[in-house]
Amino acid sequence: MHRFLCGFFCLFVCLFVFRISGLRVVGESFSPALHLRLENSYGSRENDVKLLKRIVDYCVNRGIALTQARYLEKEEKCLPSPSIRVVVTVEQTEQELDKAASLIKEAAESVLN
Repeated sequence: MHRFLCGFFCLFVCLFVFRISGLRVVGESFSPALHLRLENSYGSRENDVKLLKRIVDYCVNRGIALTQARYLEKEEKCLPSPSIRVVVTVEQTEQELDKAASLIKEAAESVLN
């Protein structure tokens, strides 16, 4: 468990320190998942989802597994903003987490700028 918390903390710090322009980190310190949301909407939920998908695809094509958070849009009372879900496991090394954070930043810069 200690290694997991260190890994989560490392990724959180990396994402925070990089201050990825256009994205904000959302999550609880005790959760294995972080959500990356757009700082500002690009006009519609559909546009936002498409942009986040491009970031996910960019990372997946380079060996980093990410996914978009999925919601039951018609059934959610308060539908959360679209997001990318980033999960940390005990198996990930600090180097892997640093690589993931760097690649997410690179993807966001490529897609959002």
